[in-house]
Amino acid sequence: MVEIVTERLVLRPPNSGDVERIAELTSDFDISRMTVRIPFPNPLADVRAWMQSGVASGERAFLATIANDAIGVVSYFPPPHAPQGELGYWVGKPHWGKGYATEMVRALIRHAFLSPDLNEIPIGHFSDNPASGRVIAKCGFKPVGRRTLHSLARGQDVLSLTYRLTRADAEAQPWYRAR
Repeated sequence: MVEIVTERLVLRPPNSGDVERIAELTSDFDISRMTVRIPFPNPLADVRAWMQSGVASGERAFLATIANDAIGVVSYFPPPHAPQGELGYWVGKPHWGKGYATEMVRALIRHAFLSPDLNEIPIGHFSDNPASGRVIAKCGFKPVGRRTLHSLARGQDVLSLTYRLTRADAEAQPWYRAR
């Protein structure tokens, strides 16, 4: 089992003991509406199915914890798991505004770039989520375009702004070099 330890967080693969906490945090419409794949509400059965699908296993999805309490999830799915690759994250509302999202994303970027075959990481956020845009900018991603994605929680298509971070751009970031 891979764990990533940051200054304040431990990122670890989620397990069956985390199902209720993940469902609790993601059953907040303010969380689920900013994602593509999380329904609202997010029933325990859906969280269990996500856990059993293998998507939440290995080195692709990490539960962010503080003192063993789950606060969010950060994941990276390289092709072919996502058509162009994808980094995604969410943080439970009680933990907003504390810099955890930036810390989670930066940690996963470092981890993902341990793979010598990976040269860039794409990410996006819905256009009505400027907070996510600020996290993405702080991590060094560069804008590349727009696309429309379907939000399961909203039940509609939503404009998404897309970005990418190359290995060279990541390595040029002061936070990346300061390990």
